[in-house]
Amino acid sequence: MNRHISFGALVVGLSISACGSSSTATTTASATGSGAGSTTGGTGKTTGNATGGSPTASGGSPTASGGSPTASGGGSTTGAAGGSSTGSGLSGMVSDFAGNPPVSGSCGAFGGDPAFSPQFLAIDSTPNLYVMDDALDKITVPGATLNVLVSTFGTSVANGMAVTAAGVAYYSEQTAFGEDTDIFMGSTAIFMGQPPSCNDTGSAAGAVGLGQAAGIAVDAQGNVYVADEGCYRVRKVSPAGVVSAFSGTGVPGYMDGAGDVAQFSTLAGITIDPNGNLFVYESDTHHIREIAPDGTTSTIVSSANDIGGMAVDANETIWFSDFQTNNISKIVNQITSLVAGNTSPGHRNGAAAQAEFNSPAGVVVDANGNVYVADSANCVIREITTP
Repeated sequence: MNRHISFGALVVGLSISACGSSSTATTTASATGSGAGSTTGGTGKTTGNATGGSPTASGGSPTASGGSPTASGGGSTTGAAGGSSTGSGLSGMVSDFAGNPPVSGSCGAFGGDPAFSPQFLAIDSTPNLYVMDDALDKITVPGATLNVLVSTFGTSVANGMAVTAAGVAYYSEQTAFGEDTDIFMGSTAIFMGQPPSCNDTGSAAGAVGLGQAAGIAVDAQGNVYVADEGCYRVRKVSPAGVVSAFSGTGVPGYMDGAGDVAQFSTLAGITIDPNGNLFVYESDTHHIREIAPDGTTSTIVSSANDIGGMAVDANETIWFSDFQTNNISKIVNQITSLVAGNTSPGHRNGAAAQAEFNSPAGVVVDANGNVYVADSANCVIREITTP
């Protein structure tokens, strides 16, 4: 089963979700930020998204796993591809923020959500957390009071979410049989997909469909960016619903360069930073790629493990969850270090070194550096406070 990842920005964040119907094992996250970027998120189906508004990003400007990111001004963060030496930074504390552990293997009720199973995450500047599972929920921070924004997606499958800094939620959903993908701003449809199509060179609103969304991101102008796994490119949907190619030739492969030259393989998530730079994750190659506002694409991390969710904060630190090893890690100047968790799946709070997660997915970071993780198989959102 393919997995999609979502990136977010307010703290920039992304998360992954497994394609298909929601389950406790899939989650995605997203974060929203301020500035030109947006936050998105979600791990759930391995699909994720970012939202516009100024992303405060859980991450602020993403620093890439690459060399030390320059990210000055509006420029894109750069770093040498590759480098993933590991270290340990286990000095935080882990606690449950929202939700309840599963009973008899199933997620139970939390607030007004009858089956709270966090997948995608996003965050606005208030901050409020946004959670997508079989519903779309808004949770206050602090207090963890839940309000249901969308109670059901009917026969459709949610596959991406993004939230602006001002708290405007965007989400994408695909019909159960994959005929089309629709994008909503709140309860208003802004793009009603036609049968899947990869013809997107300035196509008029309603004239084309999307291949298969693996996450969305939204910028401050309300443009939605779609990681289109089926068409091997990142596509842009204007507020008027006009679709255009943003980066990628549509031919599967691996190549950096200008937007009309770049090639992608299995896109699994997307997010955006405060400068308008997009970040995508490829699940087969484990690459994290950066796409500048002009579409130019570069590789900033060449080996990013099995990411379940990711976020980039204001210090240009990349935070991510690993759904295979049940760990939370961060990347600073090409150095990867463990933040919390161990390889044993479980549900344990306390000191980061002893904490346990079970299939962690969506990740976002708030302006104070607190990290929120959609711990999907545990049916809870975990909070990691860092020194």
